[in-house]
Amino acid sequence: MKASVNMLLTNENRVFLGPEDSLKYLATIDCRLKKLDEGIFPTYLSIPFAKNSDYSTIRVLVERGFIIKWINDYTSFMASKTGNMKHCGRSFNDADKYLNLSKAQGAFWVLCGGFCIGIVLCLTEILCKGIRSIWKWLKEKIEHEALSRKMEHEGEIEYYVHNVSIKTTSR
Repeated sequence: MKASVNMLLTNENRVFLGPEDSLKYLATIDCRLKKLDEGIFPTYLSIPFAKNSDYSTIRVLVERGFIIKWINDYTSFMASKTGNMKHCGRSFNDADKYLNLSKAQGAFWVLCGGFCIGIVLCLTEILCKGIRSIWKWLKEKIEHEALSRKMEHEGEIEYYVHNVSIKTTSR
């Protein structure tokens, strides 16, 4: 591989065909090389295993992107180990390897949004329950006043009827 890289660097009109991961690694550690993003002859690595095998976790790791992340981390580590601290125009340091607040900002926005929605729903529920209890209290008060007026009116009629009957008998 080193001989091929030296040949490429001495003669610009040549290309090197090889496994994608190896070429990606070479392009990472030596910024004078460029790897094309498109593959010419794509091949895929497959690992067959029995159904419900303990190795089915490999599939989960591939689907979640851990394998690609590990390969990228290894490539970055090897690039820094060989003394090439430049990743094709971009210097990388230990801060790039770790999750920081600017990288996790989206998760915090989602969390804050969820809290805000929860608070709004809680206040709406409290407000609706308060309005319902006030409405119920007003309805009971109106019914009680109507009943009181009816009872007073019946009392006045009864009093009037009682007074009229007393006056008619005393004549």
